Amino acid sequence: MVVSFIPLLGMIVQYGLSFTLAAIFGLTFTSIFTTSKSFGEALSEGFDFTFSNFWRVVLFGLVIGILNLMITGLIISIPSVIIGIYVYFSVESSVDIATSTFATLVFTLGFAAFILTFIYTQALSQLSYGILYYNLNEVKYNLFLQKKIDQIGVNE
Repeated sequence: MVVSFIPLLGMIVQYGLSFTLAAIFGLTFTSIFTTSKSFGEALSEGFDFTFSNFWRVVLFGLVIGILNLMITGLIISIPSVIIGIYVYFSVESSVDIATSTFATLVFTLGFAAFILTFIYTQALSQLSYGILYYNLNEVKYNLFLQKKIDQIGVNE
């Protein structure tokens, strides 16, 4: 019984490490891109932001990963349904799917859609980690603005 939980535990650890590394490198890239820090300084800041707000960053990565999976699944389902309908009606008419021009065209367009979706989701992930970087940077470094916000309505 206990042995059956080992794959589940391994899957959770793998996703946690994956989201953590994606966050570290996403925040590091944004730090390099927006400031003139060296790679080492930016990597240090990425580690600092990630591990000082660990659960926020990992769950943020989980949400972005789920959104990317949904986008990819929706876009890839379109050529899959077309191929499914084509194969269903081709079987009765004895059309060879391997040599069919239409099937090759739909497979090629489906693969192109997958590649474009992958590029889009990577860009979306990087954009979201950029927004997260600015959020964590504001929380950590801009104490003056937070003091001013806390003073709103105190004198009334």
